[in-house]
Amino acid sequence: MFDKQNLFISIHALSPNEKVVFKKYISSNENTYAKNLIKLFDVINQIGNYTNAELNKQLHKHKLHLEAIFLFKKLENNFEKCFQIHQIENTIKGKLSSILANAQFLFDHGLNDACLDKIKQARKLIFEYELFDYYEQLYWLEAPLIPKNKNFQKAHQLLNHEYKSIKSQNDIIKQYFDLSNEIYLFYMNHHFGSPQEQDFNYFVKHDLLKSNYELVPLKAQYLFHYAKTFLFLFEQDWNKAYLETEHQLKLFLKNKKFIDANEFDYINCLGNMLLRMLNPKRYERFEEIKLLLEIALKKYKNNDLCEAKRNHIHLAEWHLSLEAYQFDRALKVMEEMNAQMENTYKRNNISNYISMVYQLAISYFYCDKFDDAQDTFNIILQHPDVEKNNVLYSYSTLMLMFIAIEKNNMSMVDKNIDNIKKMIYRYEHLQNAEKKYIQLIKIYALELDKTKRKKALEKIATEFDANEKILDYFNILWWIDAKLNGKTIHSNINKPK
Repeated sequence: MFDKQNLFISIHALSPNEKVVFKKYISSNENTYAKNLIKLFDVINQIGNYTNAELNKQLHKHKLHLEAIFLFKKLENNFEKCFQIHQIENTIKGKLSSILANAQFLFDHGLNDACLDKIKQARKLIFEYELFDYYEQLYWLEAPLIPKNKNFQKAHQLLNHEYKSIKSQNDIIKQYFDLSNEIYLFYMNHHFGSPQEQDFNYFVKHDLLKSNYELVPLKAQYLFHYAKTFLFLFEQDWNKAYLETEHQLKLFLKNKKFIDANEFDYINCLGNMLLRMLNPKRYERFEEIKLLLEIALKKYKNNDLCEAKRNHIHLAEWHLSLEAYQFDRALKVMEEMNAQMENTYKRNNISNYISMVYQLAISYFYCDKFDDAQDTFNIILQHPDVEKNNVLYSYSTLMLMFIAIEKNNMSMVDKNIDNIKKMIYRYEHLQNAEKKYIQLIKIYALELDKTKRKKALEKIATEFDANEKILDYFNILWWIDAKLNGKTIHSNINKPK
C-alpha cells in the first residue's frame, strides 16, 4: 500500500534538474495517463506543508479526486522506476547505492549538471565513511564530466592520482579480506576434521600478519585482527583470541562512522566478543557488550544475523549462570534459547542445534531433572547427524551412565559400561578424558566399600585441572564433590539468583 506523505517527501527532496528528468520520464513512458500524472506531480510539488485536507482541496481544484488512488499508485511506480530507489536498505551503504544509481540514470540521459550533484553527494559519503569499494563506480561517472577548459589536464591528473591512491587502499583491503577468509576456512576445516590445503605455519609466518598495519584503512586493520583471532583460536590461546576481538571492537567504538558504514561487521564483532569471553572466563565487559549488541540489533534488519547474535547473548548468560552456581537460572536461559532457536537451527545449522540440545540436557542434569535430561540426551543420540559431532555423541552417551547412577540404576551401568567403552574408543582424541570418566563410573557403581570409593573419587579429582575445557561439557569436579557429600550437584552447590 502506497504512502501519500512519503511520496510528498520524496518529490520535495528532488533537485530542480531531477524534477525535470522525472517529468520527461513520465512523458516517455506513459501514454494515456501522462497528462494527469504530471498534473498530480505539480499539485504535490506546489503544496508547501503536507496535510490531508490541503491535498484533497488541491485534488478537487484540479479535478483529480475521482482518480486519486489510481494516479497516486501510478505516480509512485514511475518514481521508483525512474530513480531506482525501491527496496534500498536504510543504511549508509544503501543511501550511497541509491545516489550512485540515480547518478548513473542521469548520466545515461545526458543530464550532466544533475549527475554532478549526485557525484558530489556520493563523493562526500565515500570519503567520510571510507567506502572505497564504491569509488571505481564514482570515478567512471566523474571522469567524462571534467570540464574541457584550460584546467582540464590538471583536473584529470588529480582525479587519476586519486584513483590510483584509492585503488592501492582497496588492494590492501582485498589482501586482508582474502587472507582472513583463508584462515577462517582453515580453522573451520580443522574444527570439523576436514583435509587442509595449507599448513598452520604458512599463516603464522604470513607477511600481512607481521607488517606494520597502522597506515592502512580501518577496514584492513579490522581484518588484520579478525584473521589473528582465528590463529589464536587454532592454538587454543583463548585469552589472546579475546584480546584480538577486543582490538576489533576498539576500532569501531573510536569511530562511529565506521560502525554506520559496517553495521554487519560491528554486530558480528559484538557477538564474537561474547563468545570469546567464555573460555578465558573474562566476563568483566559482559553487561557493556550485551547492551551495545541489544541496541545495535534493534536497528538492524537482517533477521538471520540478529537471531544468531541473540543466541550469543543467551549462551554467555548460560555460562555466567553456571559460573555463579545458579543452575535454575541457567536452565531457564537455555529453555528460552531453545524455544527461540529450535526451528531456525533445525532448518539452517544442525551442528548448532545439536550443541544447543546438549546444553539444555546438561542444564536439566544440573537441576536434578534426570528424566528430562535422559530424554533430551536421547534426542541427540537418535539424531541422524550426531556422529558428525563425535564429542557430543560421546558425552551424551556417558551422561546416560551418570543419570543411571543418580537414579540408582546400577544394573544399567554394569550392563552397558563395556559397550560404551568400546564405542568411545573409536575416537582416539577423546580417550584420555573419557578413560577417567569411565573409571569414575565403574568405581562409583561397582565399588561397594564406601571408604575405598571415597578415596578413589578424591584421587581422580586431583587428575582434573579446574580450567580444563572438557569441564564445559560436564563438570565432573562438581559431581565428585557432590558425591563425597552424599548429594546431587544441585543440592550441593546451587545458589538461588
